[in-house]
Amino acid sequence: PSDGPHPIGSTLNLTCSIYPLPPDDVTYQWTSSERYQSITTPDSSLPVAMVTIGSGHGKEARYFCSVYSGSNLLAVGSTVIAVQGLLYPVGPTVVEFTPGSDPVTLEVGIGDSDKIQYFRSLKWFVNSVEISSNGKYLISQDDRSLTINGTVEQDAGVYEVKFTGLLRKGYEEKCRADSEVLDLLSSYPIASPVTFQLVKQGNVIRTQTVEEENKLTLPIMFYENTSFVFSWAVPADRQQYTSFYWQFNGLQSQAYTTGGGVGFSQEVAITQPTILDDGYLDGDAVLYSYNYLYDKGCVLYREIAYWIIGTYDIVLDDISIHITFYAPPEVQAGASNLTITSLQSSILT
Repeated sequence: PSDGPHPIGSTLNLTCSIYPLPPDDVTYQWTSSERYQSITTPDSSLPVAMVTIGSGHGKEARYFCSVYSGSNLLAVGSTVIAVQGLLYPVGPTVVEFTPGSDPVTLEVGIGDSDKIQYFRSLKWFVNSVEISSNGKYLISQDDRSLTINGTVEQDAGVYEVKFTGLLRKGYEEKCRADSEVLDLLSSYPIASPVTFQLVKQGNVIRTQTVEEENKLTLPIMFYENTSFVFSWAVPADRQQYTSFYWQFNGLQSQAYTTGGGVGFSQEVAITQPTILDDGYLDGDAVLYSYNYLYDKGCVLYREIAYWIIGTYDIVLDDISIHITFYAPPEVQAGASNLTITSLQSSILT
């Protein structure tokens, strides 16, 4: 597919190309790092698949095509699909302004999804402080745009617009887990906020997204044991409801995790790796929201995650590791294991 990001609900056609041409009897297996996303394949002998992006899809996921001759793996290819939020920016998210010049307008659009029925309203914030319409700020009637009048240097900062409040089956209910559910779902495109940065003309900023921070490349050597400890960013009150899942090239695998570590962490070990270990190792820390919200004292809203994203499992933290090989030196004496310890995730919690 094109680079995207692609709207929720859109259907994408995937094609797997291999060169030189494989034998006639090959089959194609499609998998994804997105565990709950279904992939439609008309025939395993054809190198095509179809994906309709569900409301529980993450901000991006890697899709894999594995080519087999019988039980023998011939090749693996992959592509990344990025997903546009239900709320999405209209125009750039980094906006330069000159103090005292014309007003600055920030605007968002809302995608076409029946899930919008569960969200009550939009609110704007500047540097985490809620904004209300006044002479300085003008919020449109539909809440989709914010105009900043009489700009001064102090207007530089982070502006955010997000859904606040949930509707339960079309009517409003009061519940102390209302904001809790929105917080849990805020890392998903279906409920994620849109952030703008207002920057004084001439100032240069470089921001790193959570997705960039949580991607690693791990170079390893053939047959050389490798391990690291990954510390999951999960708040203490959610840890007893959280489980871990690891996938290699889109297939669930426990082969790489050995437990251990300090605190809420896991050791990941790759023993005597071969060319078959070249690929992508993806890990998720998953909260079972049904029990978590029940114990929070809000029975009414424990279904809300299922209605919105189609599962009770909510990803709190994730990591994607590209395992790749480097050539061994010509002369190697007593090579030691490569160990990365205390690799701390920074995903939104």
